[in-house]
Amino acid sequence: MVLYLTYWFPKAYRGRLVANFMLAIPFANIVGAPISTALLGLDGFLGLHGWQWMFLLEGVPACALAFAVLAFLPSGPEEASWLDPDERRAITARLKSEDSSQHRNFAAALADPKVWALGVVYLGYSIGYYGVQLWLPQIVQAMGFSNFATGLLIMMPFAVTMAAMAYWAATATEAGSASGMSPSRRWSR
Repeated sequence: MVLYLTYWFPKAYRGRLVANFMLAIPFANIVGAPISTALLGLDGFLGLHGWQWMFLLEGVPACALAFAVLAFLPSGPEEASWLDPDERRAITARLKSEDSSQHRNFAAALADPKVWALGVVYLGYSIGYYGVQLWLPQIVQAMGFSNFATGLLIMMPFAVTMAAMAYWAATATEAGSASGMSPSRRWSR
């Protein structure tokens, strides 16, 4: 998704847009936790277990949306039928003028220690995040809470996460505009 945003938005807007997009992750957990626990309460309805209802009612729309995105979402501004030709040209020209991508050898990237270091960091993040994501409901429920109470309790860390992410994104973009420095230049100092 981050790559897709680079096809549409100039650098000046990208950090804020990526931050807003990433806010959807904890928001999905805040909204999804009580919905999932309510669906678990449908255990036995129409002969299906609660987890089967959750799988169907939460999984089928996501799968259908995947096909809708492939069919209707344009790859970039030059393919957007809802933009007039002048808007398409202006957006495409601005993005091309900012394009500083460097196409290099893939094997050389794999030999770069920075790539491996970032991979290790991402692995640590993923293990921690998915550990919490997958096991927190079972840990909380093992403490004796009902399905509904479990859903409400596991919303809390994600609400704090969402608030922290929104604050961090706002202060990072404000600091960049106040200093007159682009985000990439600020971080390279």
